[in-house]
Amino acid sequence: MDAVRVWIVDDNTPDVFLMQLALQRTNLPMEITVMTDGQNATNSIEQCRAGAIKAPDIVLLDLHLPKVGGLQVLKTIRETPELKRTRVAMFTSSPVSEQDRDGKAVSVERWIHKPATLEKFLAEIGRTVRELIPEKGTTRV
Repeated sequence: MDAVRVWIVDDNTPDVFLMQLALQRTNLPMEITVMTDGQNATNSIEQCRAGAIKAPDIVLLDLHLPKVGGLQVLKTIRETPELKRTRVAMFTSSPVSEQDRDGKAVSVERWIHKPATLEKFLAEIGRTVRELIPEKGTTRV
């Protein structure tokens, strides 16, 4: 199995650490890139467009980011042909209603409220990534 390319886009250092730990616990080959604000993510998307870097398979995207918000980053991902196969899980620690989820993130594979306990957080990240890994035979960009 090729390494799964995962972008973590989150400005909360402890959450990023926990996401990385959860990804390591999956024992799957992964290339993990961390970005701490939406502008870095947008710049990386532009690099994908230009062919300078490979598109991620999975993006773990925080809703509330500095510089460029998570929903704008999501919109940019969805408008970028080179990222058409990229799967996105949107995370937030803020309460979000079902109506907000349906209206704001219809193009997200998973919408997740960050769990409050360590074990639930680690389990949710691991489960999310396992579910979002591209299927065998799927052409990756």
